[in-house]
Amino acid sequence: MPTEPLAHAPISDSDISILLQGGISQRNLSQILRNLSTWRRLFPHAELVLVISSCDLPDQLPHAGAPSMGQMQQQLERFQVKALFAPYQAPLPGMKSDSPGDNNVNLMISAAKTGLAAVGRRYTLRIRNDLVFCSRNFLDIYHTHSDTSNNQWAIFTQRIMIGEVFTLNPMTLSRMPFHFSDWFQFGLSDDLRKIWNEVGYLPLMDAAWYKFEPLPTRSNDVERRFFTRLAPEQWVSFPVFKKCFPALQLNQFNDPASQEESMAILAANYHVVNLKEIHAYIDKYQDIISRMSVYTRLECLSQQAVDHYIQADPQQRLVLKQAWQRNAIRLERKVRFRQSAWFRRIWRPLTRLYKALLGPG
Repeated sequence: MPTEPLAHAPISDSDISILLQGGISQRNLSQILRNLSTWRRLFPHAELVLVISSCDLPDQLPHAGAPSMGQMQQQLERFQVKALFAPYQAPLPGMKSDSPGDNNVNLMISAAKTGLAAVGRRYTLRIRNDLVFCSRNFLDIYHTHSDTSNNQWAIFTQRIMIGEVFTLNPMTLSRMPFHFSDWFQFGLSDDLRKIWNEVGYLPLMDAAWYKFEPLPTRSNDVERRFFTRLAPEQWVSFPVFKKCFPALQLNQFNDPASQEESMAILAANYHVVNLKEIHAYIDKYQDIISRMSVYTRLECLSQQAVDHYIQADPQQRLVLKQAWQRNAIRLERKVRFRQSAWFRRIWRPLTRLYKALLGPG
C-alpha cells in the first residue's frame, strides 16, 4: 500500500479531533470534566467529541453538591465539546477468574463507531475518558515515527500510535497475539475507521467460552484464568488484518499459529509509546505508568523490544524468544508461589511483625 509522506510541518490543532469515550457517573464526572478542561487547555482549536457509552446522572440535582446532567451540559458548552450518546450495549460477564468486573468491550465498540462517524478532522486521538495527556509531546513522537515505509504488512496510510501498557508480548506470560492496547489510538481518522469498521459486537457465547469449553492443554497458570475466547483487544484489532491477510489465524486468545505475524504487523502498523514519556495520567492505573513492575514489563512490549525482535536475524530471534520464555517461566513460578496458601500463612505474620518493628510513622 502506498504511504502518505510525512508532513514537514507539525500537526496543528485544527487538524485534530480528540474523541473521548466511556461511561459517565456521579462518581467519575468531576474527573471527566477535569480531563476535558486539560484537553481544551492543551488544544485550544481541536475538535473535542465526548461519546457517552453509559450514564447514571440524574436530570436534576438530588442534593446540594451532587453532579447532574444540567451541570455537565454547562461544562461541555464551556469547553466547546460535542457530546453524543452511543447506542446502548449490555455489559458481558467478566473475562477472567481474577478480574470479576464486567467485560465492557461492546460498550467500547459502540462508542468508537459512534465517535469516528462524527469526527471531522484529518487526525483523531481516540481515548478512554479517564485518561489524559499532560503534554503535547506525543505529536512530536508521532511525527517522527508515523511513516509505514511501504512494509509488506502495512495496511494503514500512516502508523497508529498506541500505548505499551496492555500491548502484550505473545511469547511471554499471557501469550496473546494481536493484543494491541486499546487505551488510546492516534493516527489518521480514516485509518482508525478502517479498524473499527471491521469490528462486530462480541457475542455472549464467545465472552463465556471457557466456562463450557476446555482450555487448550498448552495453557499456563496465567492463561487458565480466562473465560473469554478472545480478549477485547484481540477482538478489536484482529478483524482488519484478517481481512487483508486471510491466512492469519486466531481461534482462541493464546493461539500460537500467527505469533510471528502478530509481531510483524505490530511493527509495521503501530508505534508503541511509553506512557510516562508522553505524560499520560489516569487515576486508576497511574502506578503502572509511573513504575512498571517486573511482571508488567515482561508482559508488555516496548517499541524498543519490538524493533529489537523485528531487526534480528532468525537465530537471534530464537535466542530472544527463548530468553523471554525462560523469564516467563521463572516469573510464573514466583507468582504461583506467592499465591500459595503456605506463602500467605508465612508472609502475613512477617509483614505484621515488620510493621510493628518499624513503629508508627
